[in-house]
Amino acid sequence: MEAEWKCREWGGTLTSIHSKEEQVVVNDMLKDDESYLIGLNDQNTECDWKWQDESRIKWTNWDLGKPSGSNDQNKDCTVVAANKKWQDVSCDDFNKYVCKRKAGLVVEDNDFTY
Repeated sequence: MEAEWKCREWGGTLTSIHSKEEQVVVNDMLKDDESYLIGLNDQNTECDWKWQDESRIKWTNWDLGKPSGSNDQNKDCTVVAANKKWQDVSCDDFNKYVCKRKAGLVVEDNDFTY
């Protein structure tokens, strides 16, 4: 996945979000009408969601009816959607994603990088 490799190039991983306060920080960096890939996925085991950085899941912000569950085998990645809620999606390459590294967040959406 290109987003994952880009984050590693910048010395980080796709972001993990552990609280409402962290979600607000991420939301403030994103364009309102776009979806951005974050580091939560169930690529190894269906319905067993894990952060790419291997941190523990302490808080979630799933949209109503999400994640889709075992009915939809192709939705293994997570985005912060335009409504600022999490949705499970296909892991196809995303041009928009949020990386986390010790120095802070990096947002990539082809128009800007923070």
